[in-house]
Amino acid sequence: MNKTAAPLVMSTGQREALNVLARSSTAAHRQVQRAKVLLMAADGVANSQIAATVGVTPMTVRSWLTRFAQEGTLRLDLRARGQ
Repeated sequence: MNKTAAPLVMSTGQREALNVLARSSTAAHRQVQRAKVLLMAADGVANSQIAATVGVTPMTVRSWLTRFAQEGTLRLDLRARGQ
């Protein structure tokens, strides 16, 4: 079943930066995953489908979406491990 969710709101600049990161072959794998999660959420894809596609848990998807909503892209990858 393909569920849709309310799209994550982001600026054009944020989307462009995330597109570059999502296609990167030199960025850390986790950063690429986060970028893909955020882009899929901006397209209205359900969290469970995002998790299955990217290879993370739905809880991780929710965590990254919450962090993006609170801090934007600036601090997305600068948090300490496990947070």
